[in-house]
Amino acid sequence: MATSAMRSHSHNLSPAESQKTLLAAYRLNPNVTRPLEGASYQKLSRHANAQAAAVQNYHQSSFLEATERLLYVNQLTDDLHFLTVTPDRFEDALDSVARFIGIKSQRPGKIFEDGPDNLWALADGTFLIIECKNNAKTEKGIAKSDLGQLDQAVTWFESKYPATDGVPVIVHPQRSIGDGATAVSNMRVITEERLKKLRQALAEFAKSLSDPDILNSAKKVNELIAMHGFDAASFLQRYSKAPH
Repeated sequence: MATSAMRSHSHNLSPAESQKTLLAAYRLNPNVTRPLEGASYQKLSRHANAQAAAVQNYHQSSFLEATERLLYVNQLTDDLHFLTVTPDRFEDALDSVARFIGIKSQRPGKIFEDGPDNLWALADGTFLIIECKNNAKTEKGIAKSDLGQLDQAVTWFESKYPATDGVPVIVHPQRSIGDGATAVSNMRVITEERLKKLRQALAEFAKSLSDPDILNSAKKVNELIAMHGFDAASFLQRYSKAPH
């Protein structure tokens, strides 16, 4: 009630300033009231520092105790399942996974109402253009409509990030291309088997970071990132497959 009254009071004093405040809040949390003019797109860039430093900064500021990290990753992995989780929860969990492993990410489709469900900026400058179809129930392969959305996401990415490498990724229980559908060039698929592998790796990663000797050493964190395939060179190879 107080927040609503404050927002109303701010709007009465200065509608323009009220909308600026609302826009800033919306960029931080897309669940708040959307500003009247919407949110203009804000480009995503990779972390200025190394991925290991991003992991250290995130974990040291987010978790005071090891048990907090373990409880968090349990909830996170619970939300990374096919069929039993709503698309919004799944996409939000995937966004959180990126931060957990030191990667910058966005949800353009939700925040800006355009673009892919998730966008990751890997440490090497490559982007992952991700469409999530965790509730797809078909056994006939990836549907033409789903691949059409992935293709549209790629077109959006190319308009926002010209001359930048982006890899199309679809999260889908099927690896095969459905009847009448065409694979998007260079696309990858995060299948149920690979998603399970990612969940397991996240749990092991969290457990290892509970050791202060590891978390406080950039060298050891970097080794941990590489060991679990969370680095830019390994992530897609380990946690996705090419369609067939």
